[in-house]
Amino acid sequence: MSYAIVRNEKLTRAEINGKGTHNNRKAKNHSNKDIDPTRTHLNYYIKKNEFTYTKEFDKYIKENNLQGHLRSNSIIMCQMIFTSDQAFFDKIGEKETKRYFGECYKFICNYKNLGEKNIISTVVHLDEGAPHMHLMFVPVVHTKDKEGNKIDKVCARDFWKGRDSYRKLQDAYFNHVKSKGFDLERGMFVEDTNRNHYTIEEYKKITNYDNTKKLLNEIKLELPEVPNINDISKFSIKRDEKILEKIVKPKDDLIKELYKDNLSLHKELTKQSKVIDEAQRYQN
Repeated sequence: MSYAIVRNEKLTRAEINGKGTHNNRKAKNHSNKDIDPTRTHLNYYIKKNEFTYTKEFDKYIKENNLQGHLRSNSIIMCQMIFTSDQAFFDKIGEKETKRYFGECYKFICNYKNLGEKNIISTVVHLDEGAPHMHLMFVPVVHTKDKEGNKIDKVCARDFWKGRDSYRKLQDAYFNHVKSKGFDLERGMFVEDTNRNHYTIEEYKKITNYDNTKKLLNEIKLELPEVPNINDISKFSIKRDEKILEKIVKPKDDLIKELYKDNLSLHKELTKQSKVIDEAQRYQN
């Protein structure tokens, strides 16, 4: 069964243009090798930004006279990514895939009364793994000032207020796409899985991925050539029995023990490396 997937990422001013470079395919050489340039022409916008994300934000603030005390490290935009697995999109076909992302867009326009004007850009990527949609929006809350006047202000903290804010988002999103006829399942709650969600780069650092890969390449799994004690004993005189027992045999046993340790280490490192590789594949 395929799952309805939505992710949210909070972004500061310093971070948003990097997202724009990726989302709008502005890079000359993509660091992401999963992007197929021969398919980039298939990507399409539901709402296209005219300028960079920072310029769009400054223009947006000026035109809408929004409130809020913004600092250099304030969250000024959020990026949502909507998708499912390739099997789901293969099953529903091109026309329904387009309708699916259209419904995702409508969902966010209405979520928490956000409004379409607060969405900066929405692009669907068909050139990078399973189809997915990047939606950039300003986290605007509709509230009142101290005098009781209605105001709109940029405040990601209030927009995502509550420890269960993402759970509510997942529930609302799943219910919406399900009601529109898409046969998807709701993923397990993080409270049930007790799982921390890391980015691939964070997980690589946690597991020391790069050094693991290097170690895997350097570990030697061939058992070194060692003297066979039985062969040596044929040429040994009785007075050399202590040498065999105290030196040769212990060395032989140690080498074999180290070989077993190497096998175990290689097995564990390979398992760890596969986790990263699989995570990278599923993220893509």
